Amino acid sequence: MGPRTHEELMACAKADLAGIVEADAFILVVDSADLVYKGAWAELGIALASVKPVYVLGLDLHLDSQVFFHHPLVHSFEDFPG
Repeated sequence: MGPRTHEELMACAKADLAGIVEADAFILVVDSADLVYKGAWAELGIALASVKPVYVLGLDLHLDSQVFFHHPLVHSFEDFPG
């Protein structure tokens, strides 16, 4: 996918925010140490500000050093709970 226009990016941002606010929970899958996940952190913040439970699934990327991963609404799993 090539570069997007300001209008396309704005529409994506509005749709992403609305989707998080309307959701019952936010699930963050961290499955690659090579990705930056910078948009995911904003989405996680929106979910917490919307008082949604957050489930983080994936690699141990030293996320325990991030303050918001200690919020009571955040639940972390290294693998799918079974």
